[in-house]
Amino acid sequence: MGSSLLSPPGEHPGFYRAIDLIEELSPPITGELGDILLGSPSLALLATQHVKVTELNAAISRLNAAVKAPEQLTRRSQRLAKLGSLLRLRYQHHSEQSDIAAAIDYLNQAFELTPKNDPNMVIYADCLVDSLYARYERTGNIININRAIDVLNQAVQSVLTESHKLWICLTRLGLLFLTRHTQTESFEDADMGTGYLGQALVHCPENNPRRHVIFKGLGELYRSRFAHSSKLDDLEASIAYHQMLLKCLPDQSVSQGLCLSDCGKLYYTRSKELQGAPYSMAEASYFARAIPLLNASPRLQMVSYDEWTEILFEMNDSAPLEAFDQAMEVVQQAASLGCVTVQQRRSMARLLDRSTLAAAAAIELGDYSLALKWLEQSRSLAFIDPAKMSQERVMLQNLHPGLAADLEEVLSHLDDATHLRSLWDDFIQGPTETYDTQKEIRGLI
Repeated sequence: MGSSLLSPPGEHPGFYRAIDLIEELSPPITGELGDILLGSPSLALLATQHVKVTELNAAISRLNAAVKAPEQLTRRSQRLAKLGSLLRLRYQHHSEQSDIAAAIDYLNQAFELTPKNDPNMVIYADCLVDSLYARYERTGNIININRAIDVLNQAVQSVLTESHKLWICLTRLGLLFLTRHTQTESFEDADMGTGYLGQALVHCPENNPRRHVIFKGLGELYRSRFAHSSKLDDLEASIAYHQMLLKCLPDQSVSQGLCLSDCGKLYYTRSKELQGAPYSMAEASYFARAIPLLNASPRLQMVSYDEWTEILFEMNDSAPLEAFDQAMEVVQQAASLGCVTVQQRRSMARLLDRSTLAAAAAIELGDYSLALKWLEQSRSLAFIDPAKMSQERVMLQNLHPGLAADLEEVLSHLDDATHLRSLWDDFIQGPTETYDTQKEIRGLI
C-alpha cells in the first residue's frame, strides 16, 4: 500500500482516503486489513462522518464498470465484494433501500464465486451477513436473517479451529439465532443460539473487550428458555451469565444499570420458583443500585421502576410507597418526552394502573395527601395522547422554528447519551469503537 494513495494530510481527518484503499485491486485482501477495508461497519461509521459523497459515487461508478469486464474468477470476486462494500457504505450514509439491495446482490455473487478454502471467503461472508442484517433492521423481514444464518453456517465450516475468526463467526451465528428467536419464539432457535454462543465463549480470548456480548446473549437466551421450559437450570444459567456480564460492564454506566435491574428481576423469579426462599436484602438492592445509573433516561428508569414496584407490592414490602412516589415523578418526566418503545408504553400504563393500589396503601397509613397526589397524577397522565404531543411539536416547529430546533437538539443529545445498541451493533462496534477504529486505520495505512 503506497503512500501515493493517500490524500494530503488533513483533507479527510480520520478517514484517510479509505475508499481509494478499498478500490485498490492488486493485493489480496486477507487478514486484519481485509476486515477493515471490506464492508467493515466500523469503517462505515467513520465514512458517515468524513467521506465526500461525490468521491463515493465516483468510486461506485468505476467499480460498476470494472465488474462487467472479463477477467479471472478470483479478481472478479474481489471487485464484486468491493463494490458491494462501497454500496453498503453509501447505504450507511443515505439509507437508500436500492443501495442495500445492490450491496447484498454483489456480495452474494462474490460469496458464491469464492471457493470454500479461499481465505477471503470468510471476509465476504462477514460483509454479506452485515448487509443482510442491516436490511433486516430496516424491513423486519426474517428472510434476511435466514439467509445470514445459512451464509455463516457455510463460513464456519471453512474456518480453522485455531483461527481468530472462529469465535467471531460463532458469536455472530449465536446472535442471529437469538434475533430469530425473538420473532419466532422457537425453542430450537434458542437451543441453537445457546450452543453457538457457548462455543464462541470457549474460543474467545478472555481479555477480549467484546466478550460481554456473549455473556449478554447467553443470559437473554437462557432467560427465554426458562420462560418456555420452567426448568430451574435455565434460570440459574441466566443469572450466572448476567453476573459475568455485570463484571465486564463499565462502572456507573447505563448498561450496568440495566444489567442490575435484570439481576433484580431474575433473583426475585428464583425466590418464587423455590417456593418460599427469601428474597434477600442483597438481591432486593439490585433495583436500588440500578435506578440512579439510569438517571439520564427517565424512559429507562420508568421500566426499572415498573419491575421494582411490581415486586415490592407482590411482597407486601413495608416501603413500596417511597419507591412508587419516585416512580410517578419519573413517569411524568417520561410522558413529557414521549414513550418510544412498546415496552416503555406498557410500563407507563402498568404504573398508572398501580396508582390505585398505592393510594389505598397510603390511606391505610393515614397519608391522604399522598394518595390524592397519585390519583391526580394518574388521571392527568392517562389522558396524554402521543399523537397529540407529536402534533404539538409540529406546531411549535411552524411557530418558533429556532426554539423547536433547540428542543430537538436537547432531546437528541439525551437520547444519544442513553441509546441502547442492539447486541449485533455492540459486537460489531465494540465499547470504544470510533477511537479504536481511527487508530487502527491510521496504523495500517
